[in-house]
This record gives sequence, structure tokens and C-alpha cells, in this order.
Amino acid sequence: MGGFVFAGAAVGVWLDAARTTDEEQRINLALAVIGAALALGGYAASLLPPIVAAADFWTSSPTFFFVRLGVSTALVALAYAWNGLGGRSWLCEFGRSSLFV
Repeated sequence: MGGFVFAGAAVGVWLDAARTTDEEQRINLALAVIGAALALGGYAASLLPPIVAAADFWTSSPTFFFVRLGVSTALVALAYAWNGLGGRSWLCEFGRSSLFV
């Protein structure tokens, strides 16, 4: 879905705006809270009658989009916290040596 591209770009711009470690930590904490709220809100909305009559939850439902968006956003903060534990993780090594980066 195209919404993930725009959400990822917005999060990337927000993270790039951080100039200090303190700002970066606050942004990542906010991403964790926003991501959890989106995921839980999407799940709660999935229990209600669908707003789009022809939507299938697993493929075209707006509620499932928000669940996936919330989980993805919270995973950014989780990756930041994991990286902050010290040392070089395999995730950092993969990011530095990947052809996609």
C-alpha cells in the first residue's frame, strides 16, 4: 500500500530532524507510544462493523492497515532500543553491509 511509503517518509524526516541524542530518544519514545496506540486502535476498530462494506480484513481493510502501521512504527523504536544496549549487533552489521542500504 502506498500509505506505508508516506508514513515511512514522515517518520524518516522526523527522525532526521533530531540533532541531539536526547531529542532522538524522545522521538523514539514517541514512536513507541504512537505505534502501540495505532496498533491497539486498529485492533479495537476491527471489532466494530466495517466502515468499507467490500473490505476483507486481511487484505483491504483500513483497520488492518493501521494495525500493521502501528506495529511497524513501534518496531522502529524497538530497533533503536536494541541498538542502544551496546556493542555491534547483527542488525547494525546487516544495515552497514546490505546492498539495499
